[in-house]
Amino acid sequence: MARAREGQALELEQVSLVLTRDVVVSFHEGERDLFDPVRARIRQGAVIRSMGTDYLAYALVDMLVDGYYPMLGSVGEQLEEVEDRVSE
Repeated sequence: MARAREGQALELEQVSLVLTRDVVVSFHEGERDLFDPVRARIRQGAVIRSMGTDYLAYALVDMLVDGYYPMLGSVGEQLEEVEDRVSE
C-alpha cells in the first residue's frame, strides 16, 4: 500500500493476504485500518457478502490498487513541473 502525503516522503506499507476456500486473512504493518472502506460496503449490504472468499480478496486488492491513483497523479504533476522547467 502506498500513500503520498504533500511535502512528505512516500509512505509504503506491506499488506499480505491469505486466501483459502472459506477464509481470507489479512496482515499489514501499520496501525491504520486499511480495509475500512470494504467493511463499510459489506455493512451496507453490498454484493460482497453473498459472494465467495475469492470475491472478498478481489475487493480488498482492488481497494489497495485504487489507493495508488492519487499518488500517481501527484507524481505526474511533479513530472510535468520538471518538464516545464527543463523546456524553458
